[in-house]
Amino acid sequence: MAVTFKRAANIARDHTAGGVDQTLFESTAETDLYQSLSGISGEVDGLISSRSYLAALEKMAGLKADVDRFFDEVMVMVDDDKIRNNRLNLLSELTGMFLRIADFSKIVA
Repeated sequence: MAVTFKRAANIARDHTAGGVDQTLFESTAETDLYQSLSGISGEVDGLISSRSYLAALEKMAGLKADVDRFFDEVMVMVDDDKIRNNRLNLLSELTGMFLRIADFSKIVA
């Protein structure tokens, strides 16, 4: 999970996050990641609020396959500004969720 987070965080590092526009998705990998992320968001928020951090991490770990597929199939840094920013916004939402628990980029393997 830490490797996945680090990769997303490195790509979106200097990006100022905005909203994700589903109409700009060009692949099912983008759609699937967004839907998975949106699908667990409320539950993860509740788990974090109740300080059930391990349960929240376990829920977020379920995103790994979708994140890996996203990175395998989607080029984030494309020429089209709208598409690139939308993909960075998606990665920012992902990393923001993880950052509510810990900054996994600080883990040294």
